[in-house]
Amino acid sequence: TKKAAKEAKNADVKKAEKKEAKKTEKKEAKTAKKEAKKAKKEAKKAEKEAIKAEKEAKKADKEAKKEARKAEKLFKKEFLSKLNCRFLKDVTVPDEQEVELGSKLEKIWLVKNDGKVAWPEGIKLVKFGKGTVESVQDCQVPLLQPGEDGRIVVTCEVPNRVGKFKSQNYSLSFDGKKFGDRFWIVVRATKKAAKAEVKSKSKIPQGKAPRKAALKPKKTKNLGAHFVKDLNFPDDSVVAPGQVIEKEWLIKNSGEVSWPKDTKLVSIEGSTFGVDVTVEIKELVQVGDIYKLRVRLVAPTKTGKHTAKFMLSSNGQTFGHKYWVNVCVSKFPNKTQLMELAKEFVSDPSVVGILQSELPFILKDLRNGKKLVTIVDALVKKEPHLMDHTFMVFIRPFLHSAESFMNMQLEIAIGMYSIWAMTPFSPGATQKDEKKAEVPEWKPKAPEKKPVNDEKATPMKPKVNGKYQEKQLEDVESVKPVVDDFGYPMQVKTLMDMGFQNLEAIKPLLIKHKGNTQA
Repeated sequence: TKKAAKEAKNADVKKAEKKEAKKTEKKEAKTAKKEAKKAKKEAKKAEKEAIKAEKEAKKADKEAKKEARKAEKLFKKEFLSKLNCRFLKDVTVPDEQEVELGSKLEKIWLVKNDGKVAWPEGIKLVKFGKGTVESVQDCQVPLLQPGEDGRIVVTCEVPNRVGKFKSQNYSLSFDGKKFGDRFWIVVRATKKAAKAEVKSKSKIPQGKAPRKAALKPKKTKNLGAHFVKDLNFPDDSVVAPGQVIEKEWLIKNSGEVSWPKDTKLVSIEGSTFGVDVTVEIKELVQVGDIYKLRVRLVAPTKTGKHTAKFMLSSNGQTFGHKYWVNVCVSKFPNKTQLMELAKEFVSDPSVVGILQSELPFILKDLRNGKKLVTIVDALVKKEPHLMDHTFMVFIRPFLHSAESFMNMQLEIAIGMYSIWAMTPFSPGATQKDEKKAEVPEWKPKAPEKKPVNDEKATPMKPKVNGKYQEKQLEDVESVKPVVDDFGYPMQVKTLMDMGFQNLEAIKPLLIKHKGNTQA
């Protein structure tokens, strides 16, 4: 029994030790797991720190490169500001020298380094603008020190036709930036003076040489073109992006000869749109003739002020005055600009004629429930030239986009038609040059007093504000003028003085607004 008790006790001890060992093992595993998690967290943190440090290093490198580029740009800017070139004189081929047709010439300019630094390697002679005298080989620019003089040599080819010709502009350039004075070549191309012998079948006496025919130089007559006036699209006209513009000028042939057959209108330097547009002059325009010059342009899509400049040209040489189109491109004009465009639109006689004939049908379509945008589209399809007006160009897209929330009241439309009917544009209105009708002031005729007990006494109306109103006499209409039969003679006279002549249209409006001419 003791032995069994002892064994049982030992078993319990072993069991307790085993349990304790298991508990310790579990605790150690938990601690190890916790340590591993902490180490992983530390490693992740270290990785983040490394990434952050790398980003900061990249940022610092980027900033350093940016500062370096900025410093380089500033240095180049300062360096370019110290570069300069001053033209001194033409060494060969002075301006307007006569040269042979199609010949090659060597043009030499004498220039001076007028800057503060020496001309570096990489300096070039560049050309820009338009010209007809072309260079045929590259030019080597001397690397001059400040204050030194040097020569710039260019070989050019003269056109194979008679006339005055100019080359493109030349300038020195470094790193894509031009600096200093500009140079050019201007020559007069003429035919080579050939020796013409006088041919004769008769015998020439001995000892005498044949006479040579004297060549008289032909005097070239000058071409000329003089601006007279703008016919449409005055300066700073408001147009829509992409709008087609048909600009017209009146010009005069102010030269000494008729314009040649190859005369055309060309774009010149300074244009911001229409640079590829050319217009051929197909008619014969003699000296002193007035010519209507027309060019078709498309307005830029970018809003703001834009200019297209032109000149007449013949044989590659421009002549006469400059002509330009100055427009202000706007997605939609402001209130004042839109009112000006509307006034210009309704003052066009062709538009007035269309309104006179079409407006009743437009009102009928409105009564039948047609959309205003549909009516306008049908009208434009019937009268396509309406889209030549800037007002229609602007208002038509607006009608398309605004139709969903526009609630056009028929009464307003009829009122607008009535107001229009009172203007001088109406068919029934008196024209502007006709004498205005004088409206006499009407004074009501006092009714005759009759006895109350007379059988033919005027019937009495009920009392109103303590007074009896008499029945209106039948002969009042014959006493009052026609325009005053509704009791507003002074208002009628005021509206007629303002130019409203259609009395039948004035009458219902004054009755509706109780004589208020401002309504």
